[in-house]
Amino acid sequence: MTAQTEPLPSMAALKHQARRLRLVTGRDRMTHSRALEAIAHGRGYRDWNTLSATVRTRMQGCPVEPGQRVEGRYLGRPFAGTVLRTAPGPERRLWRVTIAFDTPVEVAAIEGLNTCRKRVTGVIGPDGRTIDVISDGTPHLRVDA
Repeated sequence: MTAQTEPLPSMAALKHQARRLRLVTGRDRMTHSRALEAIAHGRGYRDWNTLSATVRTRMQGCPVEPGQRVEGRYLGRPFAGTVLRTAPGPERRLWRVTIAFDTPVEVAAIEGLNTCRKRVTGVIGPDGRTIDVISDGTPHLRVDA
């Protein structure tokens, strides 16, 4: 069986899945290590060690980490905030990050339309920028660590 190509969740999320699996099957029927192995097999990996190493390798080089204070621009508007989560992105050298803004960011291009964001998730590269851009070529999200 080969590993799936879908984005991998963080180590914390994978371990949480294993704890939930133990609760569903009954704690006395499955050890935590067997639950971790089951999660790895379910994702197409040979064992937990292989899955764990893959997640850690994919996170190397991520320009930000959970808890870090960052500034940047979202849809061309400045923000300051805190990184809540990081996870491997859809491709190598891309990372999915979730940022909570200190103050909501207005995202509507139409004046008078109140559309604020308190939190955003985006996929960034090593330079802290998204590949996706708005109409003027500005990245959707730029994170300055």
